[in-house]
Amino acid sequence: MARVTVRYRPDRREFGKLMRSQQMRRPVIRAANDIRDRAVQIAPHDTGDYAAAFRVNEQAGLVSVRGNPRVNVEVYNDDPAAAPLEFGNGRIEARRVMLRAGEMMGEVPE
Repeated sequence: MARVTVRYRPDRREFGKLMRSQQMRRPVIRAANDIRDRAVQIAPHDTGDYAAAFRVNEQAGLVSVRGNPRVNVEVYNDDPAAAPLEFGNGRIEARRVMLRAGEMMGEVPE
């Protein structure tokens, strides 16, 4: 039997272009919208406009992962109640809404 040798040389430059492309941005935007939608579902709705204030910034630029730039999309909430509800304070227990919504990715929604 003949021996076959394969030499694989990754094309890092082209892979880097892919990771910064519009083609890659589309699934990232879909994932961010899914996180936003789940955050709205699990957010407390008795805190004014907090639940309705989740937004997606589709033009957040690039984020570097181990020195390699990737597309970046942000899910945020700029309601005044967002920081206390997410992280807690002396009077409010942390609800971690965005953290929990992000952790739900890949799970079947209830």
